[in-house]
Amino acid sequence: MSYRDNETFDSTAGRRSLWYWPALNNLDESYTVARKSWGGWVFAGMIVLGAVATLLTGKSPTDLKTPESNVAGAVVAIGIELLFVLIASYRIRIGRGWIISWFLFAIFILEALNKMLRGGPFVIGWIFFYIAIGSSILAGARACWNIRSRLKAGQTRVSEETLQTAFE
Repeated sequence: MSYRDNETFDSTAGRRSLWYWPALNNLDESYTVARKSWGGWVFAGMIVLGAVATLLTGKSPTDLKTPESNVAGAVVAIGIELLFVLIASYRIRIGRGWIISWFLFAIFILEALNKMLRGGPFVIGWIFFYIAIGSSILAGARACWNIRSRLKAGQTRVSEETLQTAFE
């Protein structure tokens, strides 16, 4: 079975949409994709777990072997990173994260590479997990960029409720 077997053709937009990369044909679809972008929230959860691990063990959350010389400083730095990730995730969720989402993606890639290169858990499952989170962040970034482009072009968001009340 090929990945192309899962393709559907949307005749209204003339674009193909794959199951893993949804077509963004209008503002409502873009806002839906941005709202369902969960990668940043999972990344924030990973950061919280790293902070808890650092507090409990006094070791680096990267490999849980290297002792932290300044645990309080490390927790403050993790807190600042967590604050940035939460703000970026919220901005993506509301559809306004067209710049900050790329910084979030870059920080996530750096964190994943740091963990894998410094001897953290290098299990094939973790690589798939990192790919899933990264692709979710990218989908949110793409949706935010599409929202920005459509709003600059003068499109307005039309919800199904508005259409139903207009035709009743």
